[in-house]
Amino acid sequence: MRRTLFRVTGPPSPPNPPPQGQYSPDGRWWWNGQQWVPVQQQPLTSGYPYGAPIPRTNGLAIASLVLSLLWLAGLGSILAVIFGIKARNSIARSQGRETGDGLALAGLIVGIMGFLGAVLSYGVLIVATHTLNTLTTPQAVALGHSLNVSASDSAGIRTVNVYSVSDPVTGANGQPNPSAGREYAAADVQVCATSSGSQTGPDALFFHLLFRDGQSVGVDPIDTKLPSLLIFSGIGANQCVRGYLTFEIAAGTVPTTLQYWPDPFHKYEWMLTR
Repeated sequence: MRRTLFRVTGPPSPPNPPPQGQYSPDGRWWWNGQQWVPVQQQPLTSGYPYGAPIPRTNGLAIASLVLSLLWLAGLGSILAVIFGIKARNSIARSQGRETGDGLALAGLIVGIMGFLGAVLSYGVLIVATHTLNTLTTPQAVALGHSLNVSASDSAGIRTVNVYSVSDPVTGANGQPNPSAGREYAAADVQVCATSSGSQTGPDALFFHLLFRDGQSVGVDPIDTKLPSLLIFSGIGANQCVRGYLTFEIAAGTVPTTLQYWPDPFHKYEWMLTR
């Protein structure tokens, strides 16, 4: 008994082969340029062996969007812009094999906004730091020079001048400091009022003696050398008063600076030369 074997070969090859990509009338076969192949195994001219390729999302597009949201003090924004541009170029060249152009565009836009925000933030920070340093840097002069403090002193004081700082000196009772290891230092200070006058006069809390080791000493309001600057509770318009401010310091120490500090942003200093 003879067996007959049948092989499925598709429709017979026509005398004049159809162009590549032609389907058979029943739609089950596809001409690849050399022979008929089943549709489910249809190769594409793009080089994929079986069926149409599944588009994949471009990784750089995802990275661009994520980095744009992270910001990372502007670094994320810069990388987001770079990755967004690369991703869009890659997607455009992929002929449909890659998706994610919307993600890349979003990352690009947010990245640009983040970068501009970083530039603005750093600019404001630099300006603010420079302004703060300018405001907090003391105005320093030698003894005998007057400084205009009206911009910072709300008590109506216009100028302050320190003529000298001497130690040791006697206190209000004409005697040296009775405490062991302590002595008095006195500053000869002149204070002038503005055209509106000063209702309170000089404030002792604003004056300090500074030392090389960073220590500071405030005014002693009781044991003060006479005439004391603190006796003036008010100053007339455009008038000046002059007297001593006394400081209790450690015996043998040498002050280097007398400081007048009326507000957090303004310091005035007189450098002491010995």
